[in-house]
Amino acid sequence: MSVLVVVPTVGPVPTKHKLFKQLQGDPHVSEVLVVDNGNCFNLKNHSHLKKFNEIDAGCNLNWLASCNLGMSVALTRSFEYVCLLNDDVTLSRQCFSGLLTAAKVNKDVGSVMPLYNSKSIIKAYDAASEEDWKPVQEDFPCIGVDGTCLLIPVRVIKAIGFLDPVFFGPGWGAEIDYRLRIYDIALKCFITRRSKVWHKTRSVSASKLYGSEETYVKKAAAWARQGLRQKYGPNWREDLNIKKAFKE
Repeated sequence: MSVLVVVPTVGPVPTKHKLFKQLQGDPHVSEVLVVDNGNCFNLKNHSHLKKFNEIDAGCNLNWLASCNLGMSVALTRSFEYVCLLNDDVTLSRQCFSGLLTAAKVNKDVGSVMPLYNSKSIIKAYDAASEEDWKPVQEDFPCIGVDGTCLLIPVRVIKAIGFLDPVFFGPGWGAEIDYRLRIYDIALKCFITRRSKVWHKTRSVSASKLYGSEETYVKKAAAWARQGLRQKYGPNWREDLNIKKAFKE
């Protein structure tokens, strides 16, 4: 099963090189596409990363446009899966093996996410450290989607398209919309206990681009509300049954 991993990046992240080493060594990762939004990754300086290709955006496309660019590459290159992956995570052992197993055994799969070390994902929290964590052969459908690590079959992208650019800025809200579109074609979003990622709790890129994490969160949430309101109308919270999302 061929997998294109898309990694948008915009600034220096201490754990980035560990992640890239993990991706390079994972036999289930066919290729890694780094979308460089901040002139912070030069592939010429990383000749050992044989699986890697780079797109130098020349500006900050933000997460959503970077992911859509990667999705378009996956379509033109005939990959079976695309994985949208943050640059500030580290992966569990056999992470992609677990994600792909979940995608294979669940016939109605529209997307697969791993467990996380944060509580931002509904029912996906796992507190174990990298040393203590152990996989469990279990998957369950969920009502949320998170682009921190999101495996999507390319056939799903062909069916419902890319992330909607109505969600501008970093693209908050686009994941909610994508989950709704997946369920609209009678597929489900799954979380698997077979894999896990450890995600930094504070964003390096947020501080670089917005001055602080707090400013970033406020702006991104406001843009998400605006996009959801524009696409689904003024009663989007009630109509979509997501009343707790992006509080004012």
